[in-house]
Amino acid sequence: MNNIIQNLRDQANRNVNTRHITESQLQVWLPIYYEDGDMIDIYIEALGNNMFRISDAGLTLMKLSYTFEVNTENKRRILYEMIKSNGLDLEGDVISCLSHSENLYKELIRFGNAVIRVSTMSYFKREIVQNLFYEHLDEFIDEEVTRNFDVIKQLYPLEGKEEYMVDYCIKSKNEIYLYGVKDTSKARLVTICEQTFKLENISKENVVVFDDFMSLGRDDQHRIMNATDKQFPTFPDFKKHGIEYLARRAG
Repeated sequence: MNNIIQNLRDQANRNVNTRHITESQLQVWLPIYYEDGDMIDIYIEALGNNMFRISDAGLTLMKLSYTFEVNTENKRRILYEMIKSNGLDLEGDVISCLSHSENLYKELIRFGNAVIRVSTMSYFKREIVQNLFYEHLDEFIDEEVTRNFDVIKQLYPLEGKEEYMVDYCIKSKNEIYLYGVKDTSKARLVTICEQTFKLENISKENVVVFDDFMSLGRDDQHRIMNATDKQFPTFPDFKKHGIEYLARRAG
């Protein structure tokens, strides 16, 4: 058993390579790899008082840009949130974290694994899709629905009460209110809006497009179904059947 332990220590030592860049900066190579097989470049900068900054020098986002454009504020925000949720910081295009000398090796490993998660395309695309529901819905409204209908965005049916907002009003013989719902809080807001409109004698047919209806709790599902007329359980369902439904109901 002692031989195995020593063997592991020797292998670990052989697999950590370094190169001095400046007196206070070191490049480190560990057996941690990007999705394409390239080894992750990690840099350590001495800050004084036994503190160090570990960073990727901007290489991770540069590699990501080769296959996926982070070209909108929403995508940038989602990327930032992904990096922060993995315990890292983002300044400019540089991903980094701080470490005390006593925890440096452990933090190097954690940093490398976190960078792998952030840079993995399947993970990144899944996060983008889940978080860009409203942007994708808005693009579909602009590119497809407006070909067939006049659309008013952000309609306030009750004067002076901006908390009661309709995402889209489909202008036609029979006006239709349309909402996008990604999560529980928006589902509850739509339920309150429609209940309030009915109390104020504003009776318009309404449609809800969900990011994922089944992700809502059962009580919220029942409440919003009782308050609204038509529900599309996912955005792909609306893309496939929504325009046909709106044309049939618009009159």
